[in-house]
Amino acid sequence: MPKNEKTKRCGSTDLASKCFLWVGNRNDTETWLLPVFDPTSTKKTQALIQTSGYRFDEVKARIPMEEHSRLRAQLAGAAQSYGLQETATTIQMTDDEVSLLLEGRLTSRLFADIEDYD
Repeated sequence: MPKNEKTKRCGSTDLASKCFLWVGNRNDTETWLLPVFDPTSTKKTQALIQTSGYRFDEVKARIPMEEHSRLRAQLAGAAQSYGLQETATTIQMTDDEVSLLLEGRLTSRLFADIEDYD
């Protein structure tokens, strides 16, 4: 790790911003959310991934809504790459998130319909 690089302590390790899925502001470690990599240990990395999966719904209010699905996919990919089973958890969504999801689906269908007429 380069000298003078900011870090955030998770467990017993100081982690750089690249170890987190979400970094709102590189200069403010309070905005670094969802740690998924501990360079000192595979077991610690697995624990971070599992904890981030369990805590996603707690911290998502601090992350822009349009980033939620991308971050969930990255988290699932991290879990899969470390051989972790995805837990059967219920995903909680706000009304705004549901609206955004439905708007995206409707937009996709609209463009598909337009392409069919070409």
